[in-house]
Amino acid sequence: MTDSFKPGQVMADYLAIREDAKKRALEMVAELRTSRLAGGC
Repeated sequence: MTDSFKPGQVMADYLAIREDAKKRALEMVAELRTSRLAGGC
């Protein structure tokens, strides 16, 4: 643990990663839906 360790920064990074993961999951779901419609299966 160094003095430069800031819990606030870690929390901000964590939230940013979560938001990114959420966006990716939504994109994947959208892709699956469109490919399913296009594939017709």
